[in-house]
Amino acid sequence: MQKNELRKYFLEQRKKISISSLEKQSQLISERFFKHFNLAEVNYLHLFLPIQKQYEINTGFIIDTIRQSYPHINLVIPKTHCSTYQLESYLFDTHTQIVENRYGIREPVGALKCFDEQIDLVLLPLICFDKYGFRVGYGQGYYDRFLSNCRQDILKIGLSLFDPVDKIDDVNPYDLRMDFCIMVDWIWPSELNPRFSCLSR
Repeated sequence: MQKNELRKYFLEQRKKISISSLEKQSQLISERFFKHFNLAEVNYLHLFLPIQKQYEINTGFIIDTIRQSYPHINLVIPKTHCSTYQLESYLFDTHTQIVENRYGIREPVGALKCFDEQIDLVLLPLICFDKYGFRVGYGQGYYDRFLSNCRQDILKIGLSLFDPVDKIDDVNPYDLRMDFCIMVDWIWPSELNPRFSCLSR
């Protein structure tokens, strides 16, 4: 299927999820993340704040656990620049002021900037993804541009409410493949992939 078709279908499927179910699924995805990934060498972790009206996964569970149990990790969140379709990264601590922009995206104000090259791991928002690790977002290419500016060894982990589709038919050369994608019941491509030292043994 084409991205536009997939985007429309899965955004409609999201709306069928109750708030209580979304919170429970978000919590289970968070637990799977911490169970299966070794964060000992992660110093800068980039993640998104959910757009509530789009029924996105609540990353608050991940944020709270990192602040409580992984004090060595610096949390980083994005700020969008709609005129250039670029993301800038900013440090996110308990004192960071957050405001909601006109698109419903919560963003930092007056925070310290983080250089993209510093980031070790990024948790990616997505609407759906395929069995090859390509994701469908909202269609503006923010994250593909952002990832192209990061180190080649950055770990790219998607968070998904749905299992992968077989194939996205209109993948382009600028689309970047994820390393993993976490769902409620499993991790794509495998929870025990020996090629990645980030997985807990």
